[in-house]
Amino acid sequence: MFLKIKNFKIVSIAFVLFAIGFFYPGVTNAGVLETYVDFSDVTIGSTGTRVLHFTNLTGGGLYAELSFGTCSCGAPFSIETSEIYIGPWGNDDIEVYFTPSSPGVCTAVLYVFYGLMDYEEVEVTGTGIGITTKQTDINGL
Repeated sequence: MFLKIKNFKIVSIAFVLFAIGFFYPGVTNAGVLETYVDFSDVTIGSTGTRVLHFTNLTGGGLYAELSFGTCSCGAPFSIETSEIYIGPWGNDDIEVYFTPSSPGVCTAVLYVFYGLMDYEEVEVTGTGIGITTKQTDINGL
């Protein structure tokens, strides 16, 4: 009888550990180094570029999918690629673009998904500005 109770306890503990490992979001030991990207002022119609740096601190390769959430002013933000592979113990970079079509501040969140349950958020912001020109008065001053 004692042996059966002991085996039941071992099986129960193993099941609980398995369940925790299955349902708890895994730690990837990888990710994007930036949590905030500011493009500052970008002239309407031109494109600002910033670089996101990714790192993988594990011995296995890692895929990440990237997508923007809702933006406050349309869709002025874009990315070089929507998927990135980071090799074992590796690093990689992708470019993020801001092309404003109207003046004002734009903000969005770039979601970086690793597998089904692990993700990071990168806040992205930029300000679209109009083209400034010098005007002279009639007397040429």
